[in-house]
Amino acid sequence: MGFLQQLSDNAALLSALIALLALVISLIGLMQSRSASKDSKTARDKASDAQWKMSEHLEAIAGSLRIPERSSGSPVPMTGLLTGRLVERSGIGMLVVANIGPQTVRVEGIAADQPYILRRDQIEILIGSELLPGEHCTIPANLGFGTSLPARVTFKWIGPDGELRERIQALSISETF
Repeated sequence: MGFLQQLSDNAALLSALIALLALVISLIGLMQSRSASKDSKTARDKASDAQWKMSEHLEAIAGSLRIPERSSGSPVPMTGLLTGRLVERSGIGMLVVANIGPQTVRVEGIAADQPYILRRDQIEILIGSELLPGEHCTIPANLGFGTSLPARVTFKWIGPDGELRERIQALSISETF
């Protein structure tokens, strides 16, 4: 009976060790899965941002193919072009402002149809700053249950030709930045 008892005890110990090893492997798998999920979300956010900028660039290119003319008959040169996107991440709202044109622009103003959405002090910091082609910046946005979407946001900028330009966009909240 001693031999069978010893064999039974050894089998129980081996079974416990195998269960512990399975638990450790499961925990490692869970940690790798979380890491992969986080990496996937980061990649998805970057792809969404790149897609947004690319669609805006394509729109700017299409606009430049239709060369507008001034009243004097001379073509208007393609300059910088400001665009925006409202995003919310972890309950924090932001307005992403990007220059999608081929030249540097100087930001002259940003205003929303709902004045409480954008903080005046944050806009004043941005006014007068230059954005290089492809460059973007973010400012806080107050997005809550009272915000009616799409919000109309007006962007004003001066290109290298010294002319003031304006663009009005209807913005909804994008899932990612």
